[in-house]
Amino acid sequence: MAGENNGSGDGGAGNSGGVMSTEMRNEIARSINAAVVAHLDRKLPEAIGAALAPALAPLTERLDQLVGKAAGGAAKPKGKDGDAAAEPDEEVVNMKRRLAAIEEERKTERETAIIGTRDNELRELLTGGRVNPLQVDGALAVVAKSLKRQKDGSYTYTAQRDGYTEDLSLKDGISEWLGSDQGKSYIQPAQRNGGSGTPRGGAARQNAAGGGARLNNGGQPAADPKAAKQERKAAAVESLFGQVGEMIGSGGGVDL
Repeated sequence: MAGENNGSGDGGAGNSGGVMSTEMRNEIARSINAAVVAHLDRKLPEAIGAALAPALAPLTERLDQLVGKAAGGAAKPKGKDGDAAAEPDEEVVNMKRRLAAIEEERKTERETAIIGTRDNELRELLTGGRVNPLQVDGALAVVAKSLKRQKDGSYTYTAQRDGYTEDLSLKDGISEWLGSDQGKSYIQPAQRNGGSGTPRGGAARQNAAGGGARLNNGGQPAADPKAAKQERKAAAVESLFGQVGEMIGSGGGVDL
């Protein structure tokens, strides 16, 4: 009995020294779990944030814009690092404005040159169509209302037809317009002597300015008042000398 007790005591001592008790295992598990939880508390949020940042960036920026609009102003754009972008340099902004102004000025000059070339061509066509030189600008203003600019920069004349329109070249368009009642009103009157010489009414204006012979109502040169007066004087003198000659021939005397 004593031997069994001693063996049993040795075995109990051996078991207690070589095998963990349930309580010890539980304690170790709790310690490990606590250490893991503490580590995850420090590292997990950072790891999750790094993994989701690329996907959340567009949503975050859009949210900032919406918040900015709701507050009455647009949110400032973000830089590469997520910081607010730097304000544009004032010198760069002014340079861009000057370049835009120069480009606009050049555009205006090109447009003016195109219209000037068009108007010169129209003036030649109108003058060639016997439009009164004093009315060419007025005729040009009327014709310009019917012009259309094509994609290549050229102009055409839009002729009105019965229920539709037709695009004509400037030459054909002006020719058609001059044949209309409106166009005919700008054509100068026909010239006398089969189209040669001074236009009707031109002689009167020319003589009023002091040049050329005066014409009577029949179109014949009118007598010059000064020349007629001189002729009358010459005739009177000649008549006087004739009377004197007759008196001398008859033996009469002449009191001087």
